[in-house]
Amino acid sequence: PRPDQQGGNVLEYIQSALPIALKLTECLIKEERGDQPNKRNTSVPLSSIAMANVFLRAMGSGVSHSIQHVWITNRGGGGDYSQVTSRLFALGIVLYELFSVDHLLQEDMPEFFNVTSNLPTLNAIGLNNESRTDDHYRRPSKKSHRQLSSSPEGNAISQCTARLKSKGAPSSICALVGNLLDCSNGEFSSDDCYKSFQDLQLDLKLMMDDPFCFLDDIPANPMQPLLMLGDKIYGREEEMKVIKQSFLLRNEGKCCGVITKGGAGVGKSKLATYVEDLTIQSNGYFAMAKFDQNEDVMPLSTIGSLFNSLCNLFVQSSTPAELELVEEILDSALSNQADLLAGVVPALKKLMPSAFKNEISSSCVDSAASMRYLFGKLLLTLASIWGQISVCIDDLQWADPASLLLISYLMSSAAGCSSIFFTFSYRDDEVSDNGRFNAWLYSISSFPVKVITLKEISPGSVTSILSDSLHLSPRLTRPLASVLHHKTRGNPLFLRQLIELLREQGLIFIDWSHTRWTWDLNKIINTELHSDVLALLVSEMQGLPTDLQFGLKVASCWGSCVKYSIVDILSEELKVDLAAILKKVCKRSFMTNISDDAVFRFSHDKIEQAAHDLMPEQQRRKYHMRFGLALFSNILNSYPNAGVGDDELFFAAVNQTNSGGPSAVTKTGQKSLVAGLNLKAGRRAIELSDYRAAFKLFKHGISFLENGHWTTCYKLSLDLFNAVAEAACVINDGDAVKIYSDQVVAHANCFDDKINCLYSTTQVLRNSEKLVDCGDSAMDLLSRVGEESLRPLGDPKLNIEIQDMNSVLLNMSDETILNMEKTTSDKNRIILKLYAMCLSAFQYINPSLKAAVSVRLVSHTLKTGLSAMSPIAFAAYGELLAGIGQIPEACRLGRLAMKLLQKRDLATQSSHAIFLVHQTILWLSDPLQSIVDAHLLGQKAGQQSGDVVLSNLNWHVSIVVSIVAGYELNDVAKKST
Repeated sequence: PRPDQQGGNVLEYIQSALPIALKLTECLIKEERGDQPNKRNTSVPLSSIAMANVFLRAMGSGVSHSIQHVWITNRGGGGDYSQVTSRLFALGIVLYELFSVDHLLQEDMPEFFNVTSNLPTLNAIGLNNESRTDDHYRRPSKKSHRQLSSSPEGNAISQCTARLKSKGAPSSICALVGNLLDCSNGEFSSDDCYKSFQDLQLDLKLMMDDPFCFLDDIPANPMQPLLMLGDKIYGREEEMKVIKQSFLLRNEGKCCGVITKGGAGVGKSKLATYVEDLTIQSNGYFAMAKFDQNEDVMPLSTIGSLFNSLCNLFVQSSTPAELELVEEILDSALSNQADLLAGVVPALKKLMPSAFKNEISSSCVDSAASMRYLFGKLLLTLASIWGQISVCIDDLQWADPASLLLISYLMSSAAGCSSIFFTFSYRDDEVSDNGRFNAWLYSISSFPVKVITLKEISPGSVTSILSDSLHLSPRLTRPLASVLHHKTRGNPLFLRQLIELLREQGLIFIDWSHTRWTWDLNKIINTELHSDVLALLVSEMQGLPTDLQFGLKVASCWGSCVKYSIVDILSEELKVDLAAILKKVCKRSFMTNISDDAVFRFSHDKIEQAAHDLMPEQQRRKYHMRFGLALFSNILNSYPNAGVGDDELFFAAVNQTNSGGPSAVTKTGQKSLVAGLNLKAGRRAIELSDYRAAFKLFKHGISFLENGHWTTCYKLSLDLFNAVAEAACVINDGDAVKIYSDQVVAHANCFDDKINCLYSTTQVLRNSEKLVDCGDSAMDLLSRVGEESLRPLGDPKLNIEIQDMNSVLLNMSDETILNMEKTTSDKNRIILKLYAMCLSAFQYINPSLKAAVSVRLVSHTLKTGLSAMSPIAFAAYGELLAGIGQIPEACRLGRLAMKLLQKRDLATQSSHAIFLVHQTILWLSDPLQSIVDAHLLGQKAGQQSGDVVLSNLNWHVSIVVSIVAGYELNDVAKKST
């Protein structure tokens, strides 16, 4: 209904009239192109261009809009420009009537436009730029003065738009009609007047498609004008096509993900949200994680948080039957190593509640390799139940080596799995000198991933952003967009911050007389800006109130986000309501309050960096140290017995003190405290499989030791130097092992205090495959702890030792050995590990000494108690007996070794022990089919414990034995996968 009729509503009427206006415009566009079938070239007077030419025709059960044939020409001739403007002006008259809220146009139309009066020709109102003799007309001296003109046309246009506005028409409709009618002024029309029917067509479509943005009036609130920047993805249509194609190709196994690269602020993270949309449309699950510029975080926390989100999503959305199934699968896949994974993925306990009812402990040969295997199994298990999982990892340029290696393993594990899609992004302008990261990029080039390079957005995209944000037609925002694109070089982050800055400076503002956003283009052009977004952000922050600057400084000390729990602790320490301050910061768009995750997060890491740069270095260091100590004090109060408590809070405290550094310590005794915290943190990092993080933490701890620490803090110094040497050994940093071991050798009080670091130096030789040097070094260490020289096989004294050992073992039952106490001596554990190292080295350089080594291993086990080396000891001695023909006793010891593996704290060397027992002993007595199954079990045990070498050996032997046992090749292939 029309608004003058009962039940009519102005806005509803306007919305119903928009399709009619659009169809009329499209009709005129077709006439211009010559697309209409019955085109007539005869002139049509304005009196015939009225609503009588617009019809609604019922079709079926609905109503569609139909436009009668219309053609308008310039009756007085003239150029093309006049021809277009005359048609636009005439269409403005039609649309004025269409959008009018009066029943009859003639009752309210200004006399100048009254179509029932003696209407002047188009030439008579100046469309051909001819001279005017109208007494009321005076040509403006220049274009900028046209609004001062008091021509009858200008007055009439103002009257028309004012009447529309008074009847409740939105300002956008008033402006649209006014800009069409303004075409009557020819070259003296305002900048806002229409130049083509295509511009009008676009405006009408925008009003229909997004009325909230382009039709409705801006809420009248002069005190707090809000400029809401568009949240869509702008200018990335081609990239989105590539992502969609890649996402679809995953079903064919031709693509497993995309890698997006580009500079800071170009929209890499925003583009990742499109993958989320595609995943949701596929009824899948999406999880995202982001690496922080501050590398010193809890080990594997970024990947762990991603999987934690996936586990929580699974628990929330799965049926009881699905939860039961996934628990069964995970229990088989993870076994006793589940506790290791739960250290970084706490939500795993929700998926495996039965496994964690009793306390479990994990033991690994290589905890990092074990962790990679466990993550891969968890991902594949969830994907097998869900059907589609997409994982997105942002800012890979800041990823630590352990995480990069884990990501590669996840991609390898998911190879050929169509239900897993990866999305990665990194800054390509910050990795040129990052050799490790570039090597990683090269290593994953073999995977079917699509690389997308993001550049700056185009001026057209800037126009779209401004159009959506300012609620104005693109034709109106185009000049401003051109200026802002030039100033920001098309960087989306820079652009958004600049728009907000210009609004705060009053250069972009609301003109309440027309209820629309406008701007001072000349002043914007002349505004001097910083050369990059970081400098702009710092300048903008410096203009904030003091309390908001303080909140930004404090938040920046914690990286990309700060948790509510930490905010509460800091509020108490600083005696301020930090949460309230950060909420104000969020209103300025510098941060986001994510209540679901209980964090305040910086909107972009460049904003975080800018906030960090507000402080001089010494102030930053003092803040870091103060916050770290406050957090640790809170942990001690919450966990008085453990002294560590929540891993995340504990690592956060240690990272803060380390960022402060020794120079920020102000009180006596605090340096030793911080050194001890780093020792605890490093040991916990090892438990979480990250030796590189542990290595860094131990080094930080050493940096806090005072001069003369070997005298004043001997135990702490010894523990730190031994720990850092061991960590360096694991990450194969031989130079570091030597440096720190030399310090221990020079300052340790006795040889027993040196043996740990000396073992690390020997292990480095083994890792480097210097087997002869390794064997010599191991034997030298053993001799220094009082061990006798080894005798070769066949030596009379060795034969006596073997006979004596046989007598001892024959008089000991399996139960007696199984119930032996565990060794408590670190020195004895080192001796056993040295003999195990000799056993491995002598396999290749001096096999005649293996028999003596196996005797020593069993002898030390029986004397000092059980350890992780005990299954290897009995397996090796069983191999010796099998070699000299004592098969029954050899098989007994082999099975004894397998029984020892059932004790979880002795299962570290499971894969190695299984290989020895079945490769050298039990094949003599057991069916070959059981030998195959045992080696496959050894393969899995090796994967779980990170013993990659023995896992592969078991796998290869299982294939060989399967063929010997007569398995069909297809069955062999199935068993080996």
